[in-house]
Amino acid sequence: MTQTKNNIDSHKGKHLSYAERCQIAVLKKEKYTNRQVANVLNRAPQTINNEIKRGTITQLKRQVQNEKKYDYYTSIYNADAGQTFYEEQRMNCGRRPKWTNTDAFIEWADDKMLIEKWSPDVVSGFALKHELFDTSIIPCTSTLYQWIERGIMRT
Repeated sequence: MTQTKNNIDSHKGKHLSYAERCQIAVLKKEKYTNRQVANVLNRAPQTINNEIKRGTITQLKRQVQNEKKYDYYTSIYNADAGQTFYEEQRMNCGRRPKWTNTDAFIEWADDKMLIEKWSPDVVSGFALKHELFDTSIIPCTSTLYQWIERGIMRT
């Protein structure tokens, strides 16, 4: 089977934008199928399917009829919910910086460098030699200098 139309190549590796999520919401309100939405946005149908799963919320609808209240729930796609989910997932991706696990070392190293005027090289060497901290949280000298430049340390 030869494929005449490839709608994946132009967007391969690209994340959906907020504007595309809004467009999905409008098209779903107009009763478009996921494949039709994918064709309009020039995206893979599975991308649209995944996005709709992530951004679907349940709404409570209340109807009053003959002085009785009727509650029913409906599921709709919401672009804001999809964008929020995307941003939360992006915050959790990637490797955590080493300094997030080394508060005790950073405090100790700051004290040694500020009060006792030690250099970053002496600080990391002393900590390794005397096994004051777990070796996995003791950074090398160049990393200490980077932390100082970035403002992670008080030094």
